[in-house]
Amino acid sequence: MLKFFRRIRKRLLDSGKIRKYWLYAFGEVLLIVIGVLIALYLTNWNDKRKENAFVEKTLIEIQSELNDLSPRFKYWSKRLEKRTARVSRLDSLLKEEMPPYTPALDTLFGAVWGIEYGYFERAAYDELKAAGLELIDDDALRKELKVLFEGIFMGAKAVEQMEYDLNFNFITPFYMANFHSFQFRVVSKPIDYPALWEGKEYQNVVHYRLLTFGNAAGNYKATLASIAKLQEMIDAYLGSR
Repeated sequence: MLKFFRRIRKRLLDSGKIRKYWLYAFGEVLLIVIGVLIALYLTNWNDKRKENAFVEKTLIEIQSELNDLSPRFKYWSKRLEKRTARVSRLDSLLKEEMPPYTPALDTLFGAVWGIEYGYFERAAYDELKAAGLELIDDDALRKELKVLFEGIFMGAKAVEQMEYDLNFNFITPFYMANFHSFQFRVVSKPIDYPALWEGKEYQNVVHYRLLTFGNAAGNYKATLASIAKLQEMIDAYLGSR
């Protein structure tokens, strides 16, 4: 092809048709430029197509993770509501005169001890973040992803760590020394009921536990709201592609 163009240029020069030569040379350059621009356009189009496919695949994976997380956090939230009601009842009773011991009290004692979880999956989000969140051409969706994974989920992780520290460093040693017949989060039977009831230490344990439940409940509520919002936004984004 190049030889063909060179022959044409040589023929024009040999015939002395300089004006036609320059017009032809300009046309040849123009064709090359157009070819380069088309090649660049096709390359960019193909790269964009690959980026869009990656974003859609990753968002589908994130949506799948959220679909698994939502019922898990709902279960934890419901369980915490029940525990909070029992510990709140115990906190109120401890401010009154000691009632006669009944096995029903063991369910109140048992509600104090036990960890509230906050773990979550973020593998798909981390993959998207590594590739660049700016690949998502929706500012609101990009912002909500950061809110959930960089904000709320980090709060959930902090709550879980606090739960581990509180239970294993303080509540567990106290319960091992003052209770028996344990069933995590459900039942604990006091060794010396009168001493436990009258002791200020246990009153402080129960009251503080109630405060930590409030932190966990707030995190569960924020997590569920953000998950629901993000699920809707991802569905809308994928549906518009």
